[in-house]
Parts: sequence; structure tokens; C-alpha cells
Amino acid sequence: MTEIWQLFGGLFIALIFASSVGYILKRRSGVDTPNSVIDNLNARINAWWVMIGIIFIASLLGFYGVIGLFLIISFMGLRVSFSIEYSSRRSSCASRLFLCDLAIAIFFSRH
Repeated sequence: MTEIWQLFGGLFIALIFASSVGYILKRRSGVDTPNSVIDNLNARINAWWVMIGIIFIASLLGFYGVIGLFLIISFMGLRVSFSIEYSSRRSSCASRLFLCDLAIAIFFSRH
């Protein structure tokens, strides 16, 4: 269990460092001056904070928390995939999506 705390500790230190660099770059370029590169960097760093936070909460919930997180991620990825692939055939897409969601739920419930 200590390895997971070391992993998240290292990730939090790296994110604190990255956030500090982004803050310093933003202050140097001017707070009111728009800079698309620095704003993009800070947006990506903030997204990493959210992702690591969600994974951290799931790992605090234990094995089933992580399985639940991957169930949600798999479901969302499958929905996006089907919405892109079968955008012209909505009726058949709904039934296929339901069957795939059912397959994902069965797969994750067995492990």
C-alpha cells in the first residue's frame, strides 16, 4: 500500500511544480495579456489535476472503486465510438449500444 502513496506523492509534487511554472510564466507574460500558449499549458495542467484527483479518489475506495472508474471510462469511450460510427443509423445504434453496455457491466461484475 505504501507504493500507491509514493506514486500519488510523486504525482502531486510534479503537478505542484508544473502549476508553479505555469503561474510564473503567466505572471511574466502579464496577467491581463492573453497568451494562448501559456493559457493552453495551464488548462492542460488543470486537467491533469482533475484526472489525478479522480484516480486518487477511486484508489481510496479500493479495488471496486478502481473497477467502477474503469467501467465508467469504458462506457463513455464506447458511447463516443458508437456515436461517431453509427451516426446515420440511430435506431440500430441504440440497441447495439445497450448490448455493449450490458457486456461491459457483465465483464466488470465478474472480476
